[in-house]
Amino acid sequence: MAKHAYVAYKLTVTKARQADTLLNLGDLEATGIDFLALFHGFLSDVQAKPIKDERFGRYLDIESISPRGRCIRFITQYGRYGTTGRLIDTTTGDTTHDYDEDESAVSPTRNLLASPESGDSAVFLAERYGGRGAASMILGQFKRAFKQRFEDDNLIFNYEGLLDQAAWDKYVQNADMTAIEVTRHGASSDFADGSVAKAVGKIVCAVKPRWGERRFPRTVRDRVLSSEVKAQEVIGLKAQDDDEVELVLNDGVQQKRLLVGQPGVPVLVYPVADDNADRPTDDEVYAAMRQKVSELRTSIGLKLPYAWEAGEWGRQQLGVALAAVRDG
Repeated sequence: MAKHAYVAYKLTVTKARQADTLLNLGDLEATGIDFLALFHGFLSDVQAKPIKDERFGRYLDIESISPRGRCIRFITQYGRYGTTGRLIDTTTGDTTHDYDEDESAVSPTRNLLASPESGDSAVFLAERYGGRGAASMILGQFKRAFKQRFEDDNLIFNYEGLLDQAAWDKYVQNADMTAIEVTRHGASSDFADGSVAKAVGKIVCAVKPRWGERRFPRTVRDRVLSSEVKAQEVIGLKAQDDDEVELVLNDGVQQKRLLVGQPGVPVLVYPVADDNADRPTDDEVYAAMRQKVSELRTSIGLKLPYAWEAGEWGRQQLGVALAAVRDG
């Protein structure tokens, strides 16, 4: 997995049974509600009370929120829980901490949401550190909260991986699949346990072509990219809903990483720094994201003002609330 990277999503709102008609995010269905302020309200609610996803053993907290202009920068604390074990100092081999099922080793990740004052598409950029990020949980939980708030109004929140389809199609024509990487959390220690009833660990499985070959056969690549065959099946694993799967593609000029099994079109992974480099600072991560937003203003017609990161928020924007849906 790329160690220092981020992913990009396109966010829209539609009416039920009118998927092709995108609504103005600055004034949802003429309610006066600004999508950006609504998302801020959701983040504030999670910051006040973190979310525990009991089904998949995921934990989400918001460390900080910085709204300015037409964007929000925020840092998440995201991790898995539900297993027991210990933390080991890999240099000395000493145990530094024993942890139980209610504890989670969280990783802070940087995120940026930019949304127009008058336009139908927003962009969400989320850091992935060591192959892991909070994007799917943030967007999934926001979708639940949005549905609860606007179900009677028949409004639907949508998100999909942001992709320049023409550029992507051109790239794929020449790109080879050089590796498949699967991260599975909550692997059973009992090999006879097909249901993985007791989660005790994590598997990271990276498979490359046979020795002496640099790529998988084109027929395999095409069937995986079209979802005709699940990537896990190629490497002999039974696919699970919570798997994190990346394909490594290379056209001889650029290597790209692709998240599969995500809603909508595939999600490209954009590197921020080399894997062996120190972790990028906040300024470096947000500079890369800011550059990507600038590119998207042209490629997808993202309607943001020139100084989209400037401007203090008023009391009205800060006061918009959206409660997360919590189970139990």
